[in-house]
Amino acid sequence: MAATTKPSLFENSREEASSYCAVKWNEALDVCRRNLNDQDEEQLERIKTCDDLIESLSTFQTLIVHTKASIVQLLCDSLQPLHSFVTLLAATLATTNIQAAIIWGIISLVIQAASATDTLLPETLEMLKDLGHDLEIFRIYESTFAENSQMGNELMDIFVEIITFWTQAIYFLRRNRHSTVNSQAWPQVHRKFEESSKRIKKRCQQIKEKVAALMAVDSQRPAVLLKELDRLGLISLSGNVASVPENKSLFPCDNIPFTPNPHFLGRQEELNHIRSHFGDLLTSKTFCSFALYGTGGIGKTQTALSYAHEQVAHGISAVLWLNCETGLSLAQSFYEVADMLQLEGISQDINTNQNRFLVLKWLRKISVPWLVVMDNVESLPLIRNAWPVASHGAVLVTSRNSIVSIDPAAAGMEIRVFRDESGADLLTNLIGRAEYSEQERHSACLLSARLGGLPLALAVMASQIRLRGRSITNFLTLYEKHSRQLNKEKRGIEAYYSRSLETCWQTAFEYLTDDARKLMEIIAHVGPDHIPEALFKQNNLPEDFCFCRDDWAFTEALEQLLSMSLVRQDVDRNMLYIHRLIQEEFRNWIGRDGRYVAFRSTSQLLNIAFPKLINGLSMRPVWPECKLYAAHVLILCARYEEDRYEPKAEDEFEAFLQLSTSIGWYLMECGAWEEELELMRTAMRLCTDKEGLVYANLANSLGEMECERGHIEAAHEYMDKSLEIRRRLLPPNHEEVANGLNNYGNIILQNLDTGDCEKALKYYEECIRINMQCPESHNRKFLHIPHTNIARLLRVTKDYAGSIRHAELSRKYSIDFLGPGNHFDGLADYHVGNAHYDQGLYDDAERHWKQALSCFTQESETHPTTIAAKLKLSCIAIKRKQYDIAILQSTSNDLSKILIIAQLNESSKGDKGETARVLRKLAEAYELNGDQEQGSNYKLQAETIRKQIQGARFEKLPDEDQSYAMMSFHAFW
Repeated sequence: MAATTKPSLFENSREEASSYCAVKWNEALDVCRRNLNDQDEEQLERIKTCDDLIESLSTFQTLIVHTKASIVQLLCDSLQPLHSFVTLLAATLATTNIQAAIIWGIISLVIQAASATDTLLPETLEMLKDLGHDLEIFRIYESTFAENSQMGNELMDIFVEIITFWTQAIYFLRRNRHSTVNSQAWPQVHRKFEESSKRIKKRCQQIKEKVAALMAVDSQRPAVLLKELDRLGLISLSGNVASVPENKSLFPCDNIPFTPNPHFLGRQEELNHIRSHFGDLLTSKTFCSFALYGTGGIGKTQTALSYAHEQVAHGISAVLWLNCETGLSLAQSFYEVADMLQLEGISQDINTNQNRFLVLKWLRKISVPWLVVMDNVESLPLIRNAWPVASHGAVLVTSRNSIVSIDPAAAGMEIRVFRDESGADLLTNLIGRAEYSEQERHSACLLSARLGGLPLALAVMASQIRLRGRSITNFLTLYEKHSRQLNKEKRGIEAYYSRSLETCWQTAFEYLTDDARKLMEIIAHVGPDHIPEALFKQNNLPEDFCFCRDDWAFTEALEQLLSMSLVRQDVDRNMLYIHRLIQEEFRNWIGRDGRYVAFRSTSQLLNIAFPKLINGLSMRPVWPECKLYAAHVLILCARYEEDRYEPKAEDEFEAFLQLSTSIGWYLMECGAWEEELELMRTAMRLCTDKEGLVYANLANSLGEMECERGHIEAAHEYMDKSLEIRRRLLPPNHEEVANGLNNYGNIILQNLDTGDCEKALKYYEECIRINMQCPESHNRKFLHIPHTNIARLLRVTKDYAGSIRHAELSRKYSIDFLGPGNHFDGLADYHVGNAHYDQGLYDDAERHWKQALSCFTQESETHPTTIAAKLKLSCIAIKRKQYDIAILQSTSNDLSKILIIAQLNESSKGDKGETARVLRKLAEAYELNGDQEQGSNYKLQAETIRKQIQGARFEKLPDEDQSYAMMSFHAFW
């Protein structure tokens, strides 16, 4: 019997040429057959996944210093987009015989072939990295592709392009293993790669255009919603926000955080690329955007800084710098920009929507040339939600993530490490000596090479050389000694360049005095920007930080960090700044035990600095001070989540927990619900005593927040336990018991079930009774809260006179504490307006609701209370049969605009309850106006959302305003 041979992969998977994809697949198989051999075919059969590829790397023999780990590290930016591409291709072509996973085997063969050469592995890995960047679009739009199968031909073209080039590259690498040969032939291969890359980019651009057409559903993106608000003409109470007067005295203006860097050099090619893309910003009539991406410490921000200062020198009217690292840092930037531009309606609220809206509106309306720098982008959703939608202007983005150069930016470039000569130029420039010998120049090149050409590392080493008073050659010897010692201590797989950089950081950090190191421990655990020096100047500092009380000792410690280029200082604002990479490296250097100590110390300092929550009193009077430290507390929270230490002794995390009770209440008050949830998840985990008062305080904040979001079950989960603990551990007439009773009454009223009003009223009255027995210094700051709650409760029970009486009592107490025009002054008018409206006194209701709106808009145009007041005023228009005015009128109180604001708030609220409430009122207005079709459409949307949120209770509740209002906090009913 004749021996049977296994069918060839290249033959067995051929497709009948009945479709475009089948024809292209057969072409790809022909290319494979020409360039690969039988052993290669077996490897393609064996390596079918990304994990298979990574596992195969350990079997390769390399002729240069690269390990499996270092190759994977260099490939990491490529593997995820490749994985997304292969997954999408396989899903699109699932009914065919086309084997998308062949790519993993081909990449494995490429690296294997390059590993056998003596020079070409780094170049090959760099090309694979570029391929990954070309395919980033598939990470961004993965879900859109999954839902739309019209992309098969475009995907297939890219697939064949990859196979064709890389199989040819395998063939070349095997025939040109030695540098004497491949150095001459490689440029030709690289040209072919660039041609292939251009074709892939072209296809990706076509795909991006198709996706844009398919993504009509993306109209809910906040930036787009803000544009729609702009089109509809949102107007603040002053009436001046909708029109953007060009105050010529403002210009030129900028909020660039740092002065020009006199030592910045070596990035002319990158700057020329930016200039070429943007053109002349002074005369440009179009909107353009560009992204700089690359690893940490590579010089992205410095390059953007250089370009920004260049534009200021050229006379551009406005340069706006936004710190995009976190939601809170971006919110702070929008506040600073709005303040600089003197925009009316600026909000002190930590919630970002109001100031973001004002700034984005200004960019859209203003006619002068402007540049926005969005620095340190970490989250793509964050930047998309803050993206300017304008007809002119320029946006420059910096990020570690290459995706930003595809979306939302229109183009971009990678900032790469310096080559040895360029790195040596930077090093000698920073050291600042008059002249250097040839030996010194050579040593500078060697040190630059050892540091991988990373600009931040070069800057730190230059400072070390200056401080130690050594020659570069002498310092290089010291550096090599550190490196050898470090390498003796390290075992296992590790990239050679990582060891070199670790030596850099060790050399710098070991030089620190004890006091300077303690400062660094704190600075490395908070946000990298806007670190108040006041953090180190508080009373009652821990003993380890007693040196901070001595101005001389503190200045000496800080000066060491400044002179070593580890931190920067804004002397005018008394703020410190540090590069994120230095933070990361310092945290790595001190180790897990060191980070544990630093976390506790940072918690102590922040707890001392942050204003205290006292017996449930409002923190509104200290909001500006809270804002200074809030972002740093949330960053500290993230630092804990990276390690999740277990306490080594009881009460070791007490400072963080006390801090969390105060900042948690502040975040709840100003509507930063997402940030509060993030903080409280950590705090509740760290609070091991679930029966103590600290836990009760944390649960009280969480319960009140969930109540304000309209999430009753979650609110009960926390508030039941909180009140039980307080009643058990505190005297019956304690202020915190009264506070808990008030908040528990809120949950009962929010549920609005049978008998709930009577039950809630008892809690409120008991709260008032206890407070009346407390010192006047306390009760005059608290009594406005239970009285405003009773006012809304009595309106539900139709005791309108009682409702108005308690609303006025609330107003009296709030003005005594917070002054006229405060938030609770507005709530009093809101509740009085409700009582008048229910009695048919529409003119009186309108007057009070307008007064309420005046108070609310001073805090935020987009806060739920503002939405509620505007919704009430639209109800007046409906009652007066002014349906067109209610739906879309020239003021900001029409339902079309209110709907957009509700949609903007969906993320922080956690559901679409407010949106449903507005949709239902829109449905009513359209139906009464004779447009039954549109009315029915809005009503269906509203009912669908309400059913999702209220579940089984949906059927029991009537189709009326109150049923929809219950999905919002009862303060907004």
